[in-house]
Amino acid sequence: MKRFVTIIPLLNPGNLHDINYDSFDGEKILTSKIETRFPILIPIDALVQKGEEIAITAVCVERKYVQKNLDDFRAALSELAAAKGFLVPEKNFTVINMADSEDEATHMKLFKDMSRHLVEHNDEEIYTDMTYGTKPMPMIILMALTYAHKFGFDSSVEAIIYGSFDVHSGKNMVYDVTSLFYMNSAVNNMANLNVSDPMKLLEGFMT
Repeated sequence: MKRFVTIIPLLNPGNLHDINYDSFDGEKILTSKIETRFPILIPIDALVQKGEEIAITAVCVERKYVQKNLDDFRAALSELAAAKGFLVPEKNFTVINMADSEDEATHMKLFKDMSRHLVEHNDEEIYTDMTYGTKPMPMIILMALTYAHKFGFDSSVEAIIYGSFDVHSGKNMVYDVTSLFYMNSAVNNMANLNVSDPMKLLEGFMT
């Protein structure tokens, strides 16, 4: 099953607007004509087929505007599901809450909650959107994805994306940074194997 993970925006909903995103590299999974304020809907639109059942994980900071943005995300997802004919049963929609605090205990709790959640499910393709959230949240989510990658059962990290305004082109772009996740995994593996010239090996991966 495909699982789509997203961080729900912290912003005032009045400051969020449905826009069209261009794929930075023209990737098929990030090519969509929909207008949205939630970039995770782009790979959903591009990848999910009629009749397919998917799972959603929404990470929410307990802050003023987040519940309204979560409601708006649910509505946008339901509209897309109706148009495309895919299924998101309520049992497949999980909300992971995080206290509105930047202390270490809060960060560790989110890591544990996300890690346990991701390894509960076997044989999943995981797609993650890092556009929104507090500054530490992408790092915490990446740690949880690493945990799932190392200790999950046949689950794979298929894509890590984020949406942003590109000052050079003047367009709204969506970027795929999955390669950085796997590069980090390679660095950790090489450290464990005591590779004599790790940079040379990494440069081979980068070509």
